[in-house]
Amino acid sequence: MTIKTKTHLKAGSLNTTPGELEWLAKSEHEKVRKRVASNQACKVDTLMRLAVDSSKEVRRSVALNPAANCTTMVKLSYDPSPDVRYALAESVRTPMAILRRLKADDPNPYVRQRAQQTIQGIEEFLMEARENHHALCFQDHLEI
Repeated sequence: MTIKTKTHLKAGSLNTTPGELEWLAKSEHEKVRKRVASNQACKVDTLMRLAVDSSKEVRRSVALNPAANCTTMVKLSYDPSPDVRYALAESVRTPMAILRRLKADDPNPYVRQRAQQTIQGIEEFLMEARENHHALCFQDHLEI
C-alpha cells in the first residue's frame, strides 16, 4: 500500500483522531482534504477551515457532512459555487431558515428550485407524521 493510499484511507476513517484530521486537512492533495471534509469525526473548527478551501469539491463535502454545524452551513450558503449551495439546498439536514433563504434569494435558479423541493418534501413528511400522531423531532423543521 502506498503512502498516498494510506493517507487517503486515514483521512476518511472514523477512527482517525481529530488532531490527525486537522493535520490532514492541510494536505496539498485535494482528494485528501475532500476525504477529511467528508469525515464525521472532524471537529467543527476543521470543517470551518475547510469551508473556505480553494476547492469547491472540498467545500461541497463540508456541506454534506452531518458534523457541519449551523454556522458552517450559513457560511457555505453564501459560497460562490452553485454546486456547494445546491448541496445545502438538497439536504434535509440544512436548517429551514437557510433553505428558505436559498429558495428566495439564491442567484441560481437550480439552487432555488432544489431548495423549494427540499422544503416541500420536509413539509410533506411532517404533515404525514402529524396525521399519524407520531411525535417526531426532525432538526428545526418540526413546529409544535
